[in-house]
Amino acid sequence: MVDIITRRSVMVDAADNVGGRQDVGRLTQVRSSADRPGAFPLLADDHGCGWRASGEAVPADFWKRNLRVSRNKRRSGSTLGFFRSQARSKGPRLKNTLDRLARDCRGTSILETRNERDGSLGQESTKTLFQEIHRLCHVEGLYPLGWIERTECPCCGASRFQEAFKKLGIRHSRCAECDYVCVDPYPPPQVMEVLYSGDYYTRMREFYELPRLRDQGIGSAYSAPVELLDALIAKGTGGRESGAWLDVGGGLGAFASLVSRRAPGWNVSLNEMNVKSIEIARDLLKLDVLPEDSAVLRAEGREFDVVSSIAVLEHVVDPVAFVSDYAALLKPGGLLITVVPHFTRLNVHVSKASNSNVVPPFHLSLFGADNLERLLRRTELFSGFETMQGGGASFTLIDHAEHWMYWDSLLPDADHAEIRTVRTEEYPLPLNIVLNALSLAVPVTSEYFAATDGMAHLAICATRKNVTPFGK
Repeated sequence: MVDIITRRSVMVDAADNVGGRQDVGRLTQVRSSADRPGAFPLLADDHGCGWRASGEAVPADFWKRNLRVSRNKRRSGSTLGFFRSQARSKGPRLKNTLDRLARDCRGTSILETRNERDGSLGQESTKTLFQEIHRLCHVEGLYPLGWIERTECPCCGASRFQEAFKKLGIRHSRCAECDYVCVDPYPPPQVMEVLYSGDYYTRMREFYELPRLRDQGIGSAYSAPVELLDALIAKGTGGRESGAWLDVGGGLGAFASLVSRRAPGWNVSLNEMNVKSIEIARDLLKLDVLPEDSAVLRAEGREFDVVSSIAVLEHVVDPVAFVSDYAALLKPGGLLITVVPHFTRLNVHVSKASNSNVVPPFHLSLFGADNLERLLRRTELFSGFETMQGGGASFTLIDHAEHWMYWDSLLPDADHAEIRTVRTEEYPLPLNIVLNALSLAVPVTSEYFAATDGMAHLAICATRKNVTPFGK
């Protein structure tokens, strides 16, 4: 089941940006074939939640009998630390248990996927996402030489950045005021250009996205659940039969095409600058493509009732400037719609690099609901906000353990157009045990975490003010 949850925040005094929130609750409840469709599947979303030892189910009291946790044991400082301390204190009994588990597991992992056997990382011809990031950033991009450090949080304006974690050797910083997390330092323009013309993006569009667009596979080529996108289209059109809609950075045009089908009376345009994407969007989907940037469109006098960006803002170096530039294309009272991967409070403070939304340096910004709204408020261009969430829980208990470095994604090719996630090496035994233990609770806790912490996809709809502030 996939929920879409909405929250409205309405300006009481637009001039002073004083707001009050009104909790609306659940908008609708629908089924989806996948909880986390997206462009960056680094880890198996299907974590698995069964016992993998010889095909037998783990006894209900196994963990209670063998690995009991009491309050005074928490001083070990971490889950793995606890297991090590237990091994020392319980001696031969626990050692025999671990030895038996090692024989039974035979190195298998609960994170195996259906596609894992399709590729082998031992072959020299295999190319993976992590390999490409390492080559383009560390070898050719000379990270961190020439990369640019942030001096101010784009969401709240504070300058109190703290190192949060590293992934693939790339540092992420956290704003101490609003919990915004970002790649810091971030790549200069020449590195960004190479990244987005590299094998990963080229192959994803050619072998994964394009065939699905041709087959019109529902939801398969979108960057968010189709149920959430449908709710956003309904919000944007507001029941009107006609209007002008601009989708920014929409790649091959999957979302713009969906808007055209759902609202046939609307004039839908795609703002995209990649030459190959423009060609496909025009020839295959018959879309009106505007390749110019926002400044050129504004100079031409272009205006729109809705401007959308789906899974774009997290890639942008300067999100404040991006929002301000495209908001300038909105008619007074028009709607800005933004969808980003949701990096919740538990992602910030617990899962960190293990969360699959952390894909440096493609994802430069990791937003939560509150700091994303603060960013939009900071532009002083909007009079009200409404947030929606969709997909499964953004946080999962498995992310307590740092497991991401044992997995990678194979780049799609002509023979394998599907997304394939492969394990690059075996887990150490203590980590294997921890992951199996945590996985037992995933099915019964995911709905709770989705409702209390947040869902995998975050959308915000911001209404353009009728009067532009002085100087804007």
